[in-house]
Amino acid sequence: GYQVLISDFLYMAEKFKMVGMIVVMVTLYYVVTLALRPCIVVENDANILYCFKLNADEEIALQYVHSVEKTVVIEKIGLVNNELCIKEMLYQSFGAGLPFLVQQGQFRIENDWFIINDINEKITAISLRVSKNSKLTINYQGQAYNLYELIPDNSVVNIKSARYYDIFIADKIYRGIR
Repeated sequence: GYQVLISDFLYMAEKFKMVGMIVVMVTLYYVVTLALRPCIVVENDANILYCFKLNADEEIALQYVHSVEKTVVIEKIGLVNNELCIKEMLYQSFGAGLPFLVQQGQFRIENDWFIINDINEKITAISLRVSKNSKLTINYQGQAYNLYELIPDNSVVNIKSARYYDIFIADKIYRGIR
């Protein structure tokens, strides 16, 4: 009687231990995967404004009004091997700082837009000055993030690539958890 009950108990305890280990391993896998996932970080004065966790085929679009030509410019940025990569640029006029000789990518004109795609230029970071005139906006997954409404005029935003861990966990450990 008691031996059967004890052996059944030990058998069930072993099963629960196995299920518990599987749950812990799956949870750990997802936590590590999230922590190492690359993202595009937008910060101002070391304050994180946004962190966009992009999949390999996703990109953000930086949209602003050109300071000289007063026309809209759109730069599409993605991640390639965890690095920022300019993928495409759309603009409506030629002017200071806008490409006029295409050295990378494919150039075409479509519906009043000059478009250069397949640029694939890796960059370390992007620094942009935000103002009500430039109307700097980030478009991601159909949503517009109007930076010019979020931070004061003439502020600088830095856009860079980082791992989720570096931004949220390591930063809090370094600065002290707030």
